[in-house]
Amino acid sequence: MQESIPTSLLKLSNDHVSRAVKMFSGILKYMGETGETLPAIQSLEIAQKLLHQGLKRPELKDELYMQLIKQTRGNPNISSRVKAWELFQLVSSTMPPSKVDRFCTPRALPSSGLVSVRCWLVHGAPGQECRCRLTPRSV
Repeated sequence: MQESIPTSLLKLSNDHVSRAVKMFSGILKYMGETGETLPAIQSLEIAQKLLHQGLKRPELKDELYMQLIKQTRGNPNISSRVKAWELFQLVSSTMPPSKVDRFCTPRALPSSGLVSVRCWLVHGAPGQECRCRLTPRSV
């Protein structure tokens, strides 16, 4: 079981920091990391709330992306990771990140190896030529 974050992953105003922490708690709940099994309708409600936060407050959109990237990287729990990717797909098909360069620089995701995901965020589809300045990490 994973714990919530004490503060936002990105630098945000104090008002948005508390919302970001609540968003992360929602992500954990959606992923089943809180120890409770959610009915499908409750999972849907959580996803809707997260999407609403990102659509209503553009400052939180990138925070939501970063939190989902955090949950999909190196997560040893396969079912939890699948749920994170599910949520990631919902978010990315609903709204693009506001600052693509935040997701396309080594500084944002050090030693990540998520080049294909970042290229997908930038270019919209896997298999397109990557124009990012990154190269895949050797496996």
